[in-house]
Amino acid sequence: VAVTVILFTGGASVDNTPAAADAATVLDQAAARTLLHGLRGEIPAAKFWYQRYVIRTRGQAQASSEKWLSRTGSGRWRLTGRAAIDARFPTASWAGATTHSHIHFLNRGPWQAYSLTGRQLSYRQMLRLTTSPRALLRVLAPKAGTPRLFRNLTAFENVAGMLVQPALPAPLRAGLFRALALVGGARVLGRTTVAGQPAVIIGQLTAGMLTEMLVNPKDGVWLEGRTLVHGKVVSDVRLVASGLVDSTSQTRISSGG
Repeated sequence: VAVTVILFTGGASVDNTPAAADAATVLDQAAARTLLHGLRGEIPAAKFWYQRYVIRTRGQAQASSEKWLSRTGSGRWRLTGRAAIDARFPTASWAGATTHSHIHFLNRGPWQAYSLTGRQLSYRQMLRLTTSPRALLRVLAPKAGTPRLFRNLTAFENVAGMLVQPALPAPLRAGLFRALALVGGARVLGRTTVAGQPAVIIGQLTAGMLTEMLVNPKDGVWLEGRTLVHGKVVSDVRLVASGLVDSTSQTRISSGG
């Protein structure tokens, strides 16, 4: 199994020089690269996909979100910060899950590890998503009633938000990158580095609200997402670690990916 593995914790340095390539070109390149470097298909048997993010929201303490996920849908979700959650799932269900949290959960129904425009999907449901860019854009379209002015921004946020999710097979990730290129107003805003990783900034600006996605064009790895309002960062999500591990207690990425 060919898997992209990254592990870093540093900050980003920004180069404000506009990139020469347009968004469609950069995102097509990211799609092609992720097909070469990304997870080929399902999570391998007896392995878990581990993913950790650092989340910063203006006016709130920094938080960390971690997920461990197996091909059967079992796993673990740990959130630290203002809200503390640690839930382990022996199966793909809240039934039998062990939780340590200040938040009360109803221990019934499936554990839905994926957030999709207000809906929750299981690992198996995620695997059944279309990989067609245009079909994905329809699946991730803004909800009915979204003001016309914000439809493109919302579509950008929805597609970019799906790219944040763990253990996406390479064909689905490639389709999502190409779907993002179809969103009106998506532009290359510049180039930067995130803890030494090269990154291209793709963004969508509407009425003073800017959503940015930073992606490594060399391997198609999503590195960071930011939301800015009138030039001020209001939220920032950065990928810290992503790859295969042997158990829901392990955070060190398997060297072989």
